[in-house]
Amino acid sequence: MLKLLDKIFNSKLIKSIITYVILIIIFYVFKIDINNFIYNYLLIKEEQLKEVNLFWYILLSIIGMLYIIYKLILKKYQPSVNLIHLIFISTLFISILRLSSYSDGWQFIGAIRLLNYIDILAIIPLFLSSLIIIIKSFLKPKEINNFNNPFVADDPIDSAKNDKLNYKKKS
Repeated sequence: MLKLLDKIFNSKLIKSIITYVILIIIFYVFKIDINNFIYNYLLIKEEQLKEVNLFWYILLSIIGMLYIIYKLILKKYQPSVNLIHLIFISTLFISILRLSSYSDGWQFIGAIRLLNYIDILAIIPLFLSSLIIIIKSFLKPKEINNFNNPFVADDPIDSAKNDKLNYKKKS
């Protein structure tokens, strides 16, 4: 029983899920304070946002998504664990703000029909990033076995037979 509990509570996935649930609870506990902060410091007037043509926002979003695809898929970039958590938490919080009745005293500015500016600039690129990271995590990379390669091992040279690069002559 103890081994099973150790396996469960030492799992990175379980730790991440617990952390996300705690953050969601905190997000709802401090709903009034978060809404006041958004209302007082983060709101942009609709006139200011619409001064720039919608085309430029869409172009910026497309360039951002192409960059995400380039880095994560084509270049096979493996983001750090902290960056992965930041992407997931950002996606989670912006989705909660956008898709629930969380907002109080403010609202998202509409761009095209059902899309808001926040959808174009943040939600779609973040969802794309999250989706690619999740798919890549299921397609685990092959483990490289370097045990048979003497040039990769970090073992000390203890005999002339193991001195493949002739370091004895240099020392």
